[in-house]
Amino acid sequence: MLITRHKKHTDSRGPELKRSTDAGFTLVELLVVIALITILLAIFVPVMVQSRNRARSAACLSNLRQLSSALITYSQDWDDKLPSLTATPFAGSAPSNEWPQGSSATQLRAVLSSYVKNSGVYKCGNDCGSPEYAYGASEGSVFSRAGSSYLPWSAARSGRYGVAINGAKTGALSHMSEHALIRDYGSDWHGFRTRSGLDVEALTVANAAFADGHCASVPVFTASASDRRYSCWATSKDGNSGSVFISGGSGVVQVELSGTRNSSAESAGQIETRLSLSGTVIGGGSVHIVDRVFVLGADTRLDAAFRQVIAWADGLVSR
Repeated sequence: MLITRHKKHTDSRGPELKRSTDAGFTLVELLVVIALITILLAIFVPVMVQSRNRARSAACLSNLRQLSSALITYSQDWDDKLPSLTATPFAGSAPSNEWPQGSSATQLRAVLSSYVKNSGVYKCGNDCGSPEYAYGASEGSVFSRAGSSYLPWSAARSGRYGVAINGAKTGALSHMSEHALIRDYGSDWHGFRTRSGLDVEALTVANAAFADGHCASVPVFTASASDRRYSCWATSKDGNSGSVFISGGSGVVQVELSGTRNSSAESAGQIETRLSLSGTVIGGGSVHIVDRVFVLGADTRLDAAFRQVIAWADGLVSR
């Protein structure tokens, strides 16, 4: 009987092939995967954060609409007059048992207590403190210390040029669409970035409710002087005219100015820009009454004009 044996064929590459399969990722492959994950995170995390902030900004505008409606209802009940506030935006100007670091925002909340039943409308989701009004970010939100994330109009003196809103009749306010009744306490709560080609620009905005009933985001310019922060904003879109507001400082130095910005032709035929401001500058143990016109070149940017005023005010309290 013929027995034929078939020799089993063994691929000499088998063990090497098996070892190669079990080896997993190489170092280069791991580095490539990590690089890809890093790139994806760099793309998607800012987008997610910005989307979250936009959602919070929309909720913030909704809060402001409700507070604006409450203010309008209050004025209708009180002969068309807005409340007269005596406190300032700065921490400690209107303390209470519940809000020991209270301010004019705390005072307004007390005034509207019978008109606003839901305390949640006083809180902005992006409230992270307001260093320009002595509410340090490390100490928590403005809401947790003043009872409201929203800053009412300034109660500072209106003087010759200032915007007089405190205790005014709403019907008597000229250009009602330019007078903000209440806005974000923090100037950087709703900032966002825009991209134009390869350039990325950071924009700072504050949500505000105006005397005519509309709510919108307005550009805010921030500046620092002597480690103190200031927020400055104009109600007109082009910044060539309309109301302007400059406020901030610290717990010791307090600057509150309001007025108008106008462009006009001087006697030599040149166009000039004027910031006409009134208010108070407090610091160095003195209260400086301000009624001043700042004359600037026609091509002076609004942020540069604000920085000039802040430098002047800082020099006033540093003397």
